[in-house]
Amino acid sequence: MKTYIIFLMFVTLLLQNKHSVGQSNFGCDLFCVTNITLNTAEELWYVDVAFEGSDADFINYPYVSQMVNNNGEVVAIGSMEYFGQVGGTTITYHPALNINDPNFQGTVYFVYDSDTCALSYPCQTVGIQEGKHYPVMIQTENELFWNTTYSLERIELFSASGEMVAAQINNSRISTIGLSSGIYVYQYFVGSQRNSGRVWIR
Repeated sequence: MKTYIIFLMFVTLLLQNKHSVGQSNFGCDLFCVTNITLNTAEELWYVDVAFEGSDADFINYPYVSQMVNNNGEVVAIGSMEYFGQVGGTTITYHPALNINDPNFQGTVYFVYDSDTCALSYPCQTVGIQEGKHYPVMIQTENELFWNTTYSLERIELFSASGEMVAAQINNSRISTIGLSSGIYVYQYFVGSQRNSGRVWIR
């Protein structure tokens, strides 16, 4: 009987500690969806979430649970991906494609600790990429393209080692034919603005 009581006390203590770890001191205003990419080849969305803070700040088990467009359609469904995210970083999350919406604007539901944040895209959080809305990048079997009504002045694609492997001028598309599978870094220019990101090419 004494052993049973000690066991119950131990379990209660564990649950209390687990509950306390789950509580977050970080509000939703510290998070911003800075970029969204649609990868039709892998049927995944790539969602970049910035966490404003110091490297001493940490959230537990973050993930994008859903993306809902302005028409109320659930375009993505996600599950837990990472152990955590440190302040001052941007991490790419990969919810599964539910509806193909290359012009996505709406709400990204971001879960961490015991909290859920409804983050607008384009980002409306003060201090992180305020007011900016980058076009969604879409990956098909042979190219990357951005859903814009105008041409991008220049697109550059780099290998993980930093070598430029492709470039395109005055276009919103760039070919990936002949490139080996792996992580690549892209950047494109519109006027004085430059945007960059990472993409996995199969």
